[in-house]
Amino acid sequence: FLQVLTDPWATIHIDGTIAGTTPLSGPIAVRPGSHVVRAANPFFAEKATEVAVARGDTARVEIGLREGTER
Repeated sequence: FLQVLTDPWATIHIDGTIAGTTPLSGPIAVRPGSHVVRAANPFFAEKATEVAVARGDTARVEIGLREGTER
């Protein structure tokens, strides 16, 4: 699973597919392995990160779109 948190809200794309808009109702089911997570909000520059998800684990990604909030 993949838990994605953003500040402020954003549309989340995982490996090029829209997964939803934050705040998400819960973690997103993904296959184990490496995934590209992109956060898009029309008022801020898009940001993307790569995350590795292990089988049976929930990886957490926090993306700050406001300048100075990247984690």
